[in-house]
Amino acid sequence: MLEKEISLLDLMVEILLHWRALIVWMLIGGILMGGFGYVSSYRTMQIQKVKFEEEEKKLQDMKQQLGEAESEGENYSAFAQKEYLQKQMTEIQKNNVDSVLDWESFIEERQTYFNNSILMNIEALNIPQSKLTFLVVADSEEKSKSIELIYEDLVSIGIYQWIADNFKEDVSTQALNEVITLSRSSRAFISGGDSFSVSVVYETEEQCKELAQLVTAYMNQQHDLLVEEIGAHDIVLVNEAYSLVKDTSLMDKQRSIKNEITSWKTSVAKMKDAFEEEEWKYYNFLTIGRALGEPVQDGEEGAALDNAQDGQGQQSSMVNSIVVNPPSISIKYIILGMILLAFIYVFYVFVMFIMNNKLRAGDDVSRMYGIPQLGQIPCTNTKKKILPIVDKWILKLKNRGKREFSKEEAIGLAAVAVKISAKREKMNEIYCIGCSMQDKAAEVSGNIENVLKHENISMTVLNNVLYNQEAMERLQGSKGAFLLEQAGETFYEEITKELELLNRQDIKILGIVVME
Repeated sequence: MLEKEISLLDLMVEILLHWRALIVWMLIGGILMGGFGYVSSYRTMQIQKVKFEEEEKKLQDMKQQLGEAESEGENYSAFAQKEYLQKQMTEIQKNNVDSVLDWESFIEERQTYFNNSILMNIEALNIPQSKLTFLVVADSEEKSKSIELIYEDLVSIGIYQWIADNFKEDVSTQALNEVITLSRSSRAFISGGDSFSVSVVYETEEQCKELAQLVTAYMNQQHDLLVEEIGAHDIVLVNEAYSLVKDTSLMDKQRSIKNEITSWKTSVAKMKDAFEEEEWKYYNFLTIGRALGEPVQDGEEGAALDNAQDGQGQQSSMVNSIVVNPPSISIKYIILGMILLAFIYVFYVFVMFIMNNKLRAGDDVSRMYGIPQLGQIPCTNTKKKILPIVDKWILKLKNRGKREFSKEEAIGLAAVAVKISAKREKMNEIYCIGCSMQDKAAEVSGNIENVLKHENISMTVLNNVLYNQEAMERLQGSKGAFLLEQAGETFYEEITKELELLNRQDIKILGIVVME
């Protein structure tokens, strides 16, 4: 088992799903700190009555000191310091600094693209290219055309991630999108079918051919899956051509982008050379002194800032000491209590999430255990909760960009995946094993079993195979099995032990189905 990864998105969703308890704890914190503030203000009032005259004299002294500090233009915070620097400049000077920062951000983005793009670094006059032409043949011309459009969609969307996972080189899907392109082929002389072409370019001929082979492998894999879903058809690689091509337009684009970046950097350098002292100080303040120029503040300015901040704290305490206020509930304490209790509760949820050693619905079990994930069954929470629509919005954040399936659809897809795996291994009897298989697991296994019966494949369910001697003994002689595990119930260690048990018995592991 590989080390599990902590998804920040899953962590955020887990925290947001506890919004009801979070609100309760915030209310408790607000009430407690509000009461504490009221008691504190009452005690302060009693002290103020006794020391009124003494504190009034101290206040006058402090006002005099603070007035002198303010006359020297000292700052009290980073925000005030920024305002102070802005006041020293004209609007034109501020616009000059803002323009430089915007241009530097833009140049950095373009430079990153130029450095990481395969097309920007390829030799444009000697580009290895592979062109593959695929023919789709079905029962009728209309069906062939429809199926061919499905393959075009697979090339346009799903192929990049699959190739990125199987390519020897470390390459992003964005980079593959530039070097693998789809085009329609002429079908005037091809009867009863439809065709399309896939063009592949890369830095070396060997890498280009490897990508072409992966494209062909991907098409064959998708063909096996689509046959089960939409019916019999064939996809044939009718032409495979390798060549070295010249692309002058790409060469012009490479040169143009490189020259543009150089020109922009030169322009920005000239703009910074024209900076005056005030502009350099403001620029360094915004960029945390990463550029040349005078620092934001030297030792004398830092000392003045500390003195001013001390003076501000003293002024606040003096004002509170001489003003005799009646006891009241402070909004500041209420907000502080709400934030404090909210932070504590979020920290508790964070710790529980990190320390959790049970299977999560968002885990990539394929990567962790090296076995196929045959399906994921969504949960159907029947508990009545306040404002359930909020939970739906939060879960949409987690599942954005993903196709959502109902429970019945997910079970059906999982059943088909199990059936395909069993048929591929030519098995007519398989076992379904797992830990903590409750009522929901029985429903899922029952649906899968019904699908397999139609294919003359028998399925036996073994619950708690690690802890049940009889169930473990029944595994003897089995040729294939898949795991059915409940997220939030099954421990990671239990899955590891189940896989070790199957491997010791030389039982083929078809994959795993996860129930949320």
